[in-house]
Amino acid sequence: MLIPVFPSLLGFKLTKSSKLKNCIKENPDMGKIKKVWFYNFASSEGLGPDHWFWKEEKSGGVLVEHGGHFYDLFSWLLEDTPEPVATFGHDPYEDMSIVYFPQIDAYGEFYHCFDKPGLLEKNFGGIAFEKGYITFEGWLPLSFKLEKIEEGQVITKEYKLKREKNEVFSELVQKAFQDLLKAIENPQHEVSTSLYIARKALEISLKAKSIKRISLYKE
Repeated sequence: MLIPVFPSLLGFKLTKSSKLKNCIKENPDMGKIKKVWFYNFASSEGLGPDHWFWKEEKSGGVLVEHGGHFYDLFSWLLEDTPEPVATFGHDPYEDMSIVYFPQIDAYGEFYHCFDKPGLLEKNFGGIAFEKGYITFEGWLPLSFKLEKIEEGQVITKEYKLKREKNEVFSELVQKAFQDLLKAIENPQHEVSTSLYIARKALEISLKAKSIKRISLYKE
């Protein structure tokens, strides 16, 4: 059953930045992680009222279709599995999920909405430490910034890819296919991720969805 692995494999390669994770590991002087977050202000332009996404029996809704990436990404970055503790939102366009990471004793927040013009779409995330921050832009992190205290002063370091997003996206899609093809040609080859990881993210998404306090948009 290799073909169903491809969506999770692609998601793995698109969202997980080894440079971002290395930045966390290489700066232990920032202390404990206190909070993580990811916000996605998306547009519904092009998604008509009959689009499949609005049918939760097909898409699973915001928390399944998009929240799964948040739970998966931060599980990997923090090496800890989040536990949903509260979910809020306005159906069907908005969800906010609060989770708890038990091993590091910190909370995380995921927010996603479909109410912005296409030109104003924005998504970004971050990690707050006791003595610093790491912030990044996009589901596909093309840049991130480190802020911390050294010798009584705040220093800032920035990392940016020198290539365009579409170029990076295309390369990662190709790598996902190549990884999958290797596994087809050689059963001993282990792909970068598995359906077990994807299933865990889905389980967290469904749990977060099950505890949601629902509000409806007012006309």
